[in-house]
This record gives sequence, structure tokens and C-alpha cells, in this order.
Amino acid sequence: MGTNTDPYQPLERERTIMRQILELLLEYQHPVTIVTKSALILRDLDILQALADQQLVHVHLSVTTLDNQLKTKLEPRTASPTARLRAISALADARVPTGAMIAPVIPFLNDHELEAMVQRCAEAGAGAVQYILIRLPHEVAPLFEQWLVHHYPLKAKRVMQTIRSTRGGKAYSAQWYQRMTGSGPFAELIAQRFNVVGNADDFATARNAYGPVFLAFAFAATTASGATFVGFPGIGYNAGMAVIWSVFLYPVGVYLGVLLCLRLVSSSGHEFGSRSIPEYLGIRYQSDLIRILVSLFSLSLFFYLAGQLVSGIVMFEIMLGLPPAVALGVTAFVLMVYVVLGGAHADILTDGVQGFIMVLVGLLVMILFLLGYGIEGGFGGMLDQLRAKDENLVGWLNKNDVLYHSWWSVLAILLAHIPLGMLPHIGNKLWALKAPEQRQTFIRLAFAFGLILGMLGLGGIMARVILGEGVNGNQALALLFIELFPSWLAALLGVGILAAVMSTADGLVVSSSQIVANDLYRLTFVPRFRAHLSEAEVEQRVLKISRVSTVVIMLLCTALAWSMLDMNVTIIVWVGTGCMMAAFAGPLILGAVWKGVTKTGAFAGLLSGGLVFIITFNAMIKPEWFDPGMWQNMAIWLRIEAPNPWSCAAMGEVVSVLVTVIVSKLTQPLPQAHLRKLFPA
Repeated sequence: MGTNTDPYQPLERERTIMRQILELLLEYQHPVTIVTKSALILRDLDILQALADQQLVHVHLSVTTLDNQLKTKLEPRTASPTARLRAISALADARVPTGAMIAPVIPFLNDHELEAMVQRCAEAGAGAVQYILIRLPHEVAPLFEQWLVHHYPLKAKRVMQTIRSTRGGKAYSAQWYQRMTGSGPFAELIAQRFNVVGNADDFATARNAYGPVFLAFAFAATTASGATFVGFPGIGYNAGMAVIWSVFLYPVGVYLGVLLCLRLVSSSGHEFGSRSIPEYLGIRYQSDLIRILVSLFSLSLFFYLAGQLVSGIVMFEIMLGLPPAVALGVTAFVLMVYVVLGGAHADILTDGVQGFIMVLVGLLVMILFLLGYGIEGGFGGMLDQLRAKDENLVGWLNKNDVLYHSWWSVLAILLAHIPLGMLPHIGNKLWALKAPEQRQTFIRLAFAFGLILGMLGLGGIMARVILGEGVNGNQALALLFIELFPSWLAALLGVGILAAVMSTADGLVVSSSQIVANDLYRLTFVPRFRAHLSEAEVEQRVLKISRVSTVVIMLLCTALAWSMLDMNVTIIVWVGTGCMMAAFAGPLILGAVWKGVTKTGAFAGLLSGGLVFIITFNAMIKPEWFDPGMWQNMAIWLRIEAPNPWSCAAMGEVVSVLVTVIVSKLTQPLPQAHLRKLFPA
């Protein structure tokens, strides 16, 4: 239905003829395919879901352009491009098989948007995309030509000539196999361009496009950040050989999370792999309140972004000799330009190249460490000099460093990093493999590359020996390279750090602004307080809020970075990340593998985990509140652990999981039909 006349005409809002037809089709279990350009189809979502449960329906939204001005001229009184994309998203979320029809493709009017339209449809959730080259049968040809002369007089002649070149010199040809796609050079060019981007699923996830080696490099760039290149060596500078625990347990924790993610992606890849955390958890537990709460917790990523800015300050300050204030301004400006131009945002190819550079730097540091390069006596001499400075610098634990002072601290490193491997963008990396059997190879390679990146912490140990005492830990690795090598080789580190900063930070800026504009304003504020606004008005406001919030977020994070210049970058990053990981452990990790997690259980786990991190990290429990004994000893222990965000995050994760399990056992489960969609057999 809809191939000749759209079944969702404006009058359908009153007459409900199409709804009655769908009810009849459902009653008799008759299959139906619908093509429409109207968002009114969402009115009948309940019936479409019922048909979809019986595999009786396919929906295709017609997307002609992303340009509102062209849409107004070409298709007046129809839904805006944004409304159609939102309809695709809503249908996909409801598990209704949904595709997009890019039609008509008109030379020199909308053909330049082809790739962008496929991408936007894919991001919205379309499972497939088709296109139709413009057809002008019978009386339609003169009407279209009149319209063309009226609206685009300077292009009219060229447009019609090109259309005729695709139809054997005529305005229209009904020849079989060419009615929809045309023939001739222009038609072949359109077909080639469409074949390159493939269907929407391929475009969104690069499905079956890359081998495990390249994807593992891309994943290395995804998980690395300025903290890896700046903060981690600083921790090694302060803690000594105990940092080796982090070198190994950081990738182990992350890839345990990846294995959990693999289980989820294997069963519900699209739902998980292409959604933000707030959206996914809101859908998973059918709760706007959970989505809002997760959105608010996600804003703790401001600390993550501040850490990237501090990393940039270190590079520009050391490499270019800029004062800290100027270095911060340059870093923020470069990042803003990077975001505006698109940077490496969600681009696997760029991430792969960046990951390759980062791994090279990691390998270089590992080799230098094992050789004890630049140190008298080599590796053994390095250990002797560390021992002479402080015995704790060469022990399995460092009693003087809160990050490694106990075996609990070591375990906390592992626990804290597991949720990192569960972040939704991991799903795209897994689906991008050429073959499913390559996933285990990908995981092994990604673990190896993560281990190599962890070796950067060893550079801090070398810096402690070569540079001596009194060095700012954040500057340790950069100063070490400057000390050991000529400027051209030291610049290699700069490239690695800036690649890590930009590949992480641009996505953080965009995702944070979208949390404000989409998750908080569009999905939360508008339905409750601005329901009278039209779709176009909402879209304009969302766009404005996105732009304004991007600038505001950059200003806030710049101020935050300035206030934390002397703090280790890794600790800055984990102030935000730790809060998120603690809160998400129950709803996200447990919810990925156990269908028994309830809405109330997820909410309780989310709130308890986040609160435990906030309370412990800020040392809000005072030992003096308690009499001498067990409770006071526990309070003293919590006070000691407070500066360690990994420990606080691990405590929050344990509490989040336990509370989620207990509350879920005591509360009403989610509907079985919903669980079957999330956990298909």
C-alpha cells in the first residue's frame, strides 16, 4: 500500500481508513507492505507491532531530501525530513521491520544528498534502503517541468536533459528493469554510488566490511584517550613497578566487558549497538525515568572531557613552550574546530589509522623499558636506582600509593574497567567484521593492542629514574621523549597523544550536547511542558540547543580543566567515568546477561551504585561519627580509599549489582513479549 497514493493522507487523521484496513489485515493475518512519507503512521504503531510479531508487515518511509527548503517546494504539506527519520527510529525501536525509500532521485536537486540520506536513515534504524530514479510518466512530465521552471529556472534545462539521458532520450521509459533505475552514464553513476554505501545496516555499522586486525586498531583508538598517554605514565612515575598491575588488568577488565557485549550484540545487535546508553536502557526497561536518570549520570563525562583538555595542555605547553592558559585556549579551539569539521566521529577508518599510531608509540615505550634505554646498567640498573630511592617503587604493592596500596586496590582495577567494554559503540566494531567467526580473533588482537597501550605506564617508571624527582606526572612521558630523542621522534609522541585526545574528545562533546538536546529536552521536557509545539518548532529548538550546549559544555569543561591542572589526567577522567561505571553496572552489565532484571531493580541499582561512588569518593562518611570498633574501622578504610576512583567505582559496581538482583527478585518482571524482543532465542 502506498505505491500509487500515500495511505496516510492528511484526511486520514480524521477518517482513520488506513487504521481500519490494518485492523482487518491483522484479523485475517494477511501480510502487508506500506510505503509512506507521513509520520502519521506512528498513530497505528500498536497494530503494526502486532503484525510484526507475526512477521506480516514491512514499512518503508519515503525520504526525498534532508533539506527543509527543498522539501517545502517539492512536497508541501508533508512531514519534515526530521519527522520521517524519527518515525523510522520509532518503528525500529518497536521492532517493526522498517526501511527507507530514497525517491525520487532528481539530478542536480537532491542526488548530491544520496550518501547523507543513507547515513541518516541508517542512524535512525532503517534495516535497508532503496532508491528510485525520478519517473515522469504521461501527464506528470509537463507538470514537473512547469514546477521546475518556476522554482529552479536556471537548472531546469540541465535537469530535464539529464533525466532524458537516463530514459533513452525521452522524459519517461517504461522499459522493464529500467523503470526504477534508468540507464545511461548518469543512472550508472547513481547505481555505483548507492552500491558503495550499500544498505542502511552496512552504512551504520560497516557490517562485514573490515578484517579483525584493522578493527582491533580501531578499537584501540576507541578505548584510548589522553589519560592513556598522559595520566597513565604519571601514575607509573609516582607508583613505580606496581603500575604493572594496571598494565595487565586494564585490558583484561575491558575485554571481559567486550565478551559480555559480544553476547548481547549476537542476540540484539541493532538495539544495543546503535543506541546511546540513555536510550538503550530506557527501551530495555520501558522507563522514561531511567532514561532521564542515566542521562544525568552521563553528564559526569564532563570530567572525562576535562581530562582530554588537560592532556592537550601538556602537549602544547611542553612541545611548543606555550603558557598553560594559552595552551588551554589552543586545545579548546582545536577541539572545537575538530568537532565542527566532523573529526573522527564514529569513523572506523580514521580510528584504525589513529589506533595504529598509538600502538606504535606503545611498542616503542615497551621496548625502551625492557632495554632500560638511556639508563646505566639497563633494566637491572633501573630497578637498582628505583630501590635506592624507595623500596616501595619495586614491590608488588606500593604502600605509599593509594592506587596500589592493597590487594583490594588491585582487584578494583579489574572490576572498575569491565563496564568500559560494555559501552554501546563496541557493538558496531563487532558487527563490522567480515565474518562472525572472526570475532574471537578480533577480541584476542584487541586485547593484545590494549596491553601494548597499557605499556605506556612503564614510560613513567623510566622517567622517575632518568628525570629524577619533582616532575609533574602528567608531563613525565613527554619530557622523557624529549630527553632521550631528537625533536622529530619526540613529535611522534605528540601525534599519538593528540590523536588519542581528538578521537575521544570530539565524540564526548557531541554526545554530551545530544544528551542535553535530545535525551533531556526533546524526549523529556517537550512532551511534558511543550507538547503544543509543532515538529518543525521542536526541531529548530533542538538544533539551537545542540549548538548552544556544545559551546557551553566546552566552556564548562575548559574551566574544569583549568581548576585541575595539577591533578593526574587519569584520576580526572575516572572522576566522571567511575560514577557512570558504578551506576550502570547493575542495569547495563547484569541487564545484558540476565532477563530477570526488572524496571524497579534497574532503577535501584542505578541509583545505589552512583550514590556509593559519590559518597565514597568525596569521603562523606566520617570516622568520628562512630565509636571505636568495626564501624569506625570501616569508615577509616573508606576514608583511605576515597582518593582512589577505581576503588570507589568497584565498590559502587558491587553494590549496584547486588541491589539490582535483590530488588529484581522482589518486584514485578517486565512483560514477556518485551523480553522476547530483547533476548530472542
